[in-house]
Amino acid sequence: LAAAADPVAGDCISDTEGLQKVLATTEVPVIASGGVGTLDHLRLLVGLEADGRTLEGVIAGRAIYEQAFTVAQAVAILQEGADA
Repeated sequence: LAAAADPVAGDCISDTEGLQKVLATTEVPVIASGGVGTLDHLRLLVGLEADGRTLEGVIAGRAIYEQAFTVAQAVAILQEGADA
């Protein structure tokens, strides 16, 4: 399930509480989509948890395309979060 949690802004960064609700109410893997533009956004998303569940993934295509950060930087952030 890919979730852009904020129906108005259309992104996952604007409504992390909504993403947590999705995690808490479903058992399917959840992938955050939309609004990721900085490494801090990734740090925020990797820390989301609800009932012991975390996001399965994050889509950050535009940020990588626009060179806001590299794939290697994103992977490093995500690995740090997984190791925490």
